[in-house]
Amino acid sequence: MEMDMHSRNATKAPPWKAVGCHQLDRIPLIEFDTLLRPFQRAVILATHPFDEVLACGGLLQILSLRGHALQLISVTDEAYGPDDLPQGRSVAQALENSDSLRRLGIPPLQMKWVRGRFMPNQLRPDSLLDFLLRYLRPGDVVFAPWRLDGDPDRETVGRGAHAACEMLGTRLVEMPIQAWQWASGEDGNLPWRRSCKLVLDHPTLARKRHAIKFQTSGPMDWLAYRSDERWHLQLHYELFIL
Repeated sequence: MEMDMHSRNATKAPPWKAVGCHQLDRIPLIEFDTLLRPFQRAVILATHPFDEVLACGGLLQILSLRGHALQLISVTDEAYGPDDLPQGRSVAQALENSDSLRRLGIPPLQMKWVRGRFMPNQLRPDSLLDFLLRYLRPGDVVFAPWRLDGDPDRETVGRGAHAACEMLGTRLVEMPIQAWQWASGEDGNLPWRRSCKLVLDHPTLARKRHAIKFQTSGPMDWLAYRSDERWHLQLHYELFIL
């Protein structure tokens, strides 16, 4: 039985932060060309700002270097409710988001950036699905949050991506983000058998860490949360669920 969202969010820091995780060690490596064929377009769904850098900042760099067409869909403008975010900070976040992508070395003209401007904590599955179907197309490879990631908005986006890909016959690759916080290293609720690791070389990982280091526009509690979420950047790979 799958663990409910509230139970997952209540879980303390995962043991793999302090000790080795045998499940992670056993996850097979994947070659980049297994994820995408030449000339396939990659579509990255980011529920909240910077999710694309946290989850797949290394992959983005490889996609750019290989010359793949890129589309980033930012579903919400921020990770806060409408009463929590001063309007000026939303602008600062957009600029900071652009700067993070620049620090990854991605030319602005190479990537189409779509902003959904949905409000956090108010995502409606039907509206989200209609929105995604306007921008996805057959032949894409869609990278989206894992459907059981633990954050309500991310899970909604993950389910919406799954539904859209089913309708279009498009390949979906899922990415854990908040799951790095709540999951146990030996957690049977995680889809270990469908997981794979994309190894990042030292320059790629360094650019990813550099991009995330300069995220400063959020309120302090949110920044502390993201700091906890970043521990897995010490790993030399990114995790994907096929």
